[in-house]
Amino acid sequence: MFSSSNPNVSGFEDFDQPVVVNKFADQALKITSKNFALQFDDRGAYGALDLDIDALTKLLGNKGCATTSRWINIWKPEEQSDLLNRLASHYGFSPRLLGLMAENPNSKLATSATLTKRHTHDHYRMWPSDWRKSADVGATQMQDVASLQADKSFNHYTIVNNIWHYFSVDIDKRYICVGYNSLHHIRSASTDKGNPSSKISSNPEGRRVWTWLLLCDDATVITILENPYPVSPYLPTPDLDTLRRHTRHVLQTLSRGAPPKETANPLFTLNIRLKSAPSEASSLLFYYLFDDWYTSYSLVAEKDRRYGTRLENLREAMFQTAKLEHVNTLHHYGRQLAVLKRMYQSYDRIIERVIAMDKRLEDSGVSHDLTNPSQAQSNEYLGVRMSPSAIFRFQRLKDRISLYVLNEIQECLDEKEALVQVNFNLIGMKESSAVETLTRITILLAKVTILFLPVSLMTSYFALQIPGLSSNFSTKTYWISFAIVMFLSFLLLIAFGILSGTLESKTIYRSLTRTVFDHFRKKRSQRKEEKPDE
Repeated sequence: MFSSSNPNVSGFEDFDQPVVVNKFADQALKITSKNFALQFDDRGAYGALDLDIDALTKLLGNKGCATTSRWINIWKPEEQSDLLNRLASHYGFSPRLLGLMAENPNSKLATSATLTKRHTHDHYRMWPSDWRKSADVGATQMQDVASLQADKSFNHYTIVNNIWHYFSVDIDKRYICVGYNSLHHIRSASTDKGNPSSKISSNPEGRRVWTWLLLCDDATVITILENPYPVSPYLPTPDLDTLRRHTRHVLQTLSRGAPPKETANPLFTLNIRLKSAPSEASSLLFYYLFDDWYTSYSLVAEKDRRYGTRLENLREAMFQTAKLEHVNTLHHYGRQLAVLKRMYQSYDRIIERVIAMDKRLEDSGVSHDLTNPSQAQSNEYLGVRMSPSAIFRFQRLKDRISLYVLNEIQECLDEKEALVQVNFNLIGMKESSAVETLTRITILLAKVTILFLPVSLMTSYFALQIPGLSSNFSTKTYWISFAIVMFLSFLLLIAFGILSGTLESKTIYRSLTRTVFDHFRKKRSQRKEEKPDE
């Protein structure tokens, strides 16, 4: 049956056929896949894989009719500069935006140190004799900037790889373009389980991927995704499935022949094709491609991935044995949470810019109906109007980010700060108890020494070979003197302990005297209880 969504371009197939949608889903799991294009309305959908420049040119020149919407997705843009140039010439991308889209992410591997390199120099006092030194420092900084500009390896991906919360919003008469980093849940083999001795990265665990998302004035949505493994000839399927999970999900929900499991969960049901107006469908597609709530949920709120659970496990480990390594672990957790917080704050800023753009166009009287191409071309204002339903969903997403994600991250950051103080307090208590134990042992040894010191002096006295004196000493006399001196020494030690407050007392641990006394008192109580029974 003929459908207005059929672009009549070679390679396009009926996307509502289960065989075709399964073919698209399988192709998305291959690292060799380059792109796909989909044109649809409420009556039908047609798609094609790995378009060349001729097919893309025909597609852009033959949309079908004014009621159709279109989605063009490009993977590995650095290898498809001809397609990017064609899109740029058709929609009027700026040379800077086109250059950023076509840059090669492979150079970021060699430029991580370029951005993080810091030149240190002495801070000179500004006396007249030191003005020349200050001028030399300024000249060195200017040379660094010039060398950085001349360095071809320093590009857009160098920035987004070091600044994960970096984002871009470009608005023109025919399109709105947003660029942002998305973080995908990929757990490495050495996943940290809360063990302070394991090596923890300062960035959140997962795979960062830069995304360009565009909404054009002819109801076309364009997604350009960074190649996450530009130097890997082979990528395991589970990782690629995670990285392209959201794209595959949105792609399958646009087909009426998708597997039932893709539409079984109401939380992930996307009603895009039910909208007849192209501005409605394209606006909703733009929103749902931006709102990857599954990734946000898995990174922040999922039970086995929540930072709150990690902090709780670390707290239990602290109360078992408090160590300084726990502070290092908490430091890395804090840096990871700070990066996540800034990333979601950047999403919040993007939503604010999108809503503000639509509000400005609405106040200017620009319609969001894209069925009239002449009206879109005569638009003197920058930006593309979105449907009210899409704007409402953006506002709802903004509330979700603020309420569920940012609040959760802030609570974890506050808990992390509290755990740092708890760890130091526990270490202080541990050191105090160790000092107390050492002090008690020292006092005990001193008491033993003092106790036997008079006896030692007495024994020395009895050992003197003085004529007329040694003949009067006998064994009985020695042991009677020994008992008297030992008894008096013991009484003096008790009196000294009472007066000086150095008797054994219970602070953290029970003293040995108290332990023995309690043991005999317990035995005596048991004997008294047994006598009435007899």
